Amino acid sequence: LVILRHEIHAKVHCLMDLHAYPMDRQTCSVYIHLVGSNCRFLWAVPSAMQHGLAESAVIVRMAGVHSQLELEVLEKLAYTNFFARDAQCIYQSETCDFTGVEGCEGHCPMADQRCEKCNRYFGSCNVTSADDCNITNATDIPFSSTGEMRFTLARRLRYHILQTYVPCVLIVCMAWINFWLDIDSPPARVSLGVTAVLTMVTQSAQTSRIPEVSYVRA
Repeated sequence: LVILRHEIHAKVHCLMDLHAYPMDRQTCSVYIHLVGSNCRFLWAVPSAMQHGLAESAVIVRMAGVHSQLELEVLEKLAYTNFFARDAQCIYQSETCDFTGVEGCEGHCPMADQRCEKCNRYFGSCNVTSADDCNITNATDIPFSSTGEMRFTLARRLRYHILQTYVPCVLIVCMAWINFWLDIDSPPARVSLGVTAVLTMVTQSAQTSRIPEVSYVRA
């Protein structure tokens, strides 16, 4: 048994489907491929963290993170790819729930006890069913081994509720005042209607690069 350990820093991108924006959920994957019939990829907990400190091979640092998306579920898969058969065999599967990390939003003072949890959050993981891939040990069919991390991300709605939905509702309610104005007062009705339209246009044309945070700003 030979164990290889490499440290890799990577900045990855994910193509998103924004048809349901801002009430969308995204699934992004990171793949690690090992080519060679004598190699097999396994997700494991680092030896330095096995003694009650870690429950998962994936560690997330959430303190101070401001993101439009929240991590809900993380799936870790390991499988073989048969080149001749164009098929896969999943021999390791684990699902981790990261919804409990939401308490780590914002700044985390080092004196705060929750900082240790936020800086090294492992999630709540459960091993799911996997296939019996022992056939790869007794066959000469070429195959490769792949490790996949599959992230399920949900967009935070509080920012859009505070900055888009609530202002639009108030503008529409303001426009309805026209129904209670005297029908013989055109200047007041026109002024109120134009104000409502201009306010709606200004609201929809905001292009400022202010960070999208989920709380009311000054």
